[in-house]
Amino acid sequence: MTPERKAEVEALLDSILGPDPKPPPPKPPKPKVVVRDNEVIRDADVIVSPADRNAQRRGGTHIAVRRPEPELPPLRPGELRIDIAAAQRQWEMEEQFRRADRAQRRQLDPFNFGHWGPLDD
Repeated sequence: MTPERKAEVEALLDSILGPDPKPPPPKPPKPKVVVRDNEVIRDADVIVSPADRNAQRRGGTHIAVRRPEPELPPLRPGELRIDIAAAQRQWEMEEQFRRADRAQRRQLDPFNFGHWGPLDD
């Protein structure tokens, strides 16, 4: 097939089917991490071959892969999230209050008669 005939056929197909769709955008590089005994140590800095056309298009041969900060999924109806750090602080404050209350009751009952609380407290 001659180049002129090929151009005519392509023009005819374009008029019937429309122009070719745009190629999909390139996929981002997969995150790479350094792992030892199934524990993530750090993110990886990947060195790509200079002959790689994709690396040339991106403008370099060094790719710094960093994991994004994890985002929490949106709450579903009836679902709640517990702030563990706030719960721990609240528990410690309550425990401190209990100790102070126990010390105050012991001061009120110096002979341990049990008037202000149990004897084994």
